[in-house]
Amino acid sequence: MRALLLIFIASVTLFANTIQVDLRKKRVYLLNDKHIVVSTFKCLGGTRKHPTPKGTFKILQKNKDHRSNKYPKRAIKAGRPGAHMRNFVRITWTGVGFHSGSIARRSHGCIHLRFKDSKKLFKFSNFNTKVIIK
Repeated sequence: MRALLLIFIASVTLFANTIQVDLRKKRVYLLNDKHIVVSTFKCLGGTRKHPTPKGTFKILQKNKDHRSNKYPKRAIKAGRPGAHMRNFVRITWTGVGFHSGSIARRSHGCIHLRFKDSKKLFKFSNFNTKVIIK
């Protein structure tokens, strides 16, 4: 029984969807379980002061109607809701993720997507989706 469970977990891990981000090209690539690009779109990452982390991540949380608990700081200190981050897909517990936002204005480390693209990425991803940022 244990061997069967390990084979199942390995197969799920090996054949999951992948999200690749090229920060220099400002592009997101959605790859299916056969590593074929099924969609690509524009994105924008963080500033020099608040860079988007590079590396390999997993989806930790998904929330269609997320509010930041960090930004803008004035609003948070005043007890008002934080920035609205629609279709939020978290990749770090420090608050970095994908969400709808301006692809003309850099973020505090998150990856901004146009709203229609954030919906596509939200639907494409699950908790087994690997994210590679370079």
